[in-house]
Formats: sequence, C-alpha cells, structure tokens
Amino acid sequence: MGDCAFQYFNGVKIVHDYTGLTLQEAKDKYNDNLEQMITDIKGGFQIEVAIWINMKTEIDFNDTLLHLSSSDIYVDDDGDIYTKNLITKLK
Repeated sequence: MGDCAFQYFNGVKIVHDYTGLTLQEAKDKYNDNLEQMITDIKGGFQIEVAIWINMKTEIDFNDTLLHLSSSDIYVDDDGDIYTKNLITKLK
C-alpha cells in the first residue's frame, strides 16, 4: 500500500478517486487518463486533476506532485496541455 492518491474531476462528477497508491501507480493513473482529460477540456469541461503524495492517512491532502485545474491550463490544436510549460506523460 502506497502513500499517494490520484483524483480526477471532470467538472460534473468525480471520474476517479484512488488512494493507497504508490507514486508510480498514481503517475500511471494520470497517464492512462491524459487523453480523456484533453477531450474533456476541449469539450468545455472544467477539469481538476491531482496526484497527492506523502499521505499519512487517506484524508491527508497536503502535498501534491501535480495539481491541474482548467483555469490554469489550456490545450493547443495539437492536443498538448500547457501551463507555462508543456505537460506530458510523467516518468
């Protein structure tokens, strides 16, 4: 059991809410959902995505590896998500 979580909200409902993940499992969940996130953003959904780390309990949401919100990001014509830098799959 890991100390990370992955959450994905598409503006309408919680799509995914996983806790007890290893860091790699959380990154894999992000990568597995990247295309859907792009589709949702292009479709006008107000998404929010987070990878929480160093969780001492399942409700310890203090540290994040990644926290994206539609208000802070955009998708270009090539389907790439940007903030100030290109956001790609996590390694």
